[in-house]
Amino acid sequence: MSFSVLDKNIKYHKYVGYVIAFFSVVHTLAHLGNYIFAVFHLFYIVFWFTLLCHGPKFWCWLVVPASNFTV
Repeated sequence: MSFSVLDKNIKYHKYVGYVIAFFSVVHTLAHLGNYIFAVFHLFYIVFWFTLLCHGPKFWCWLVVPASNFTV
């Protein structure tokens, strides 16, 4: 004997569970992507140092951004 109201309730809750699981994975991957994005953006320090060594006038352009870090 099949009770259609109860069967729909179970199917609905399974669907909600799948959706929650899917978006939990998406959320976790977004955090991972944000962490990788933040780590790669720390390479600006290496980039500035390289430009200071190779570009004779780069210090003129570095004064304003670098002064923001001292404030």
